[in-house]
Amino acid sequence: MPVLSRAAVIATAAAIAVSITSAGCARTIPGTPNPAAASSTTADRSSASDGSEGSNGRPELPEPPDGSGFSRDPLDQPNPIPEMLWKGWPDACAWIDIDLAAAFGATGPAQSHTLGCTLPLAAPDFLQIAWLSPYRALSTPTRFIRPVTIAGLQARQYALPGQGAAECAMHVNTRSTTSLHLVIWNPTNPDSGDRETRCATAARIAETAVTRFVPAAGGTAWPGTPQRPTDAVLAGASACRAATKDAAALANLTRADGTSSTSDLGTICTHHSPHAQAEVLLASRPLADLPAHAENATGAAQQLAGLPGRIDHIDDTCAVTAELAPQVVLRVLYRIDTPGAAALACRFAEVLTAAALGELLRLS
Repeated sequence: MPVLSRAAVIATAAAIAVSITSAGCARTIPGTPNPAAASSTTADRSSASDGSEGSNGRPELPEPPDGSGFSRDPLDQPNPIPEMLWKGWPDACAWIDIDLAAAFGATGPAQSHTLGCTLPLAAPDFLQIAWLSPYRALSTPTRFIRPVTIAGLQARQYALPGQGAAECAMHVNTRSTTSLHLVIWNPTNPDSGDRETRCATAARIAETAVTRFVPAAGGTAWPGTPQRPTDAVLAGASACRAATKDAAALANLTRADGTSSTSDLGTICTHHSPHAQAEVLLASRPLADLPAHAENATGAAQQLAGLPGRIDHIDDTCAVTAELAPQVVLRVLYRIDTPGAAALACRFAEVLTAAALGELLRLS
């Protein structure tokens, strides 16, 4: 059985990469959308709503039929597995025990690396699988893309132009701060073989994983998965420590460090793009004591990754708030420079809030 080095994994599956930063070091994972490209400026000017209102105060956004859109449902569920760069991982394959590897169809040992976990399947195929940042819209060109449902969860199968013609990638929405991503490919000849067979295998493996670990699919979170940032992490946290440039890029903002400031509520981190801006607040007060961002905003209680929270919106602006601890609140106020863009602003605010929470959970 060939041993895939990190370089080989990158070279053979390298068409798509999401840049993830840990301790200042950029990393990529094969088969995953580029966050800057996946939220193109086309989305900035999109119509935000069809005028309807979700039962939980989350404004509804028309869903593209090809499956490239945002999460249909709030990202309100507990986290199933820590994100790939969690500091507590002994290695990237620690969540895959012998029985689960066998259920995946692995024919040899798993290999852990900075890009995730790779397992050999029936020759010549390999599986790469990882838990990444929150599920979000994908707007890059694709070889193919289609919506699928995995154990009741929203998902999509796709491949981007740089991938082999016979590869199949899958992205599953766990409705939490992490999403499941996997790709099946032939590292020797990525264009050979049957893509539909690989997609069927990907769906089976994804269903096996989510029904075991994803609460929204009836699973139980992996033991040790942090659901709240630790007190030690929160004690040293600031808005810009949570809303990093990588988190901002996931929400269609310029991938750059935010501008830090303070107010009587707490620390603030501001990010921009040509057509949008976000103000991230980390406040030392209970959720109930946080002033509304606008007196006439429409909203309701809405959990984020199982934590108490709210969503409020008005015209072109949306605020998503989560209570990280009894006296610590994270709020993202997202504005798009288009009248009536609140529904789209709420999707980006939700992604940025989940990504910022995810940054703190990595350290917990």
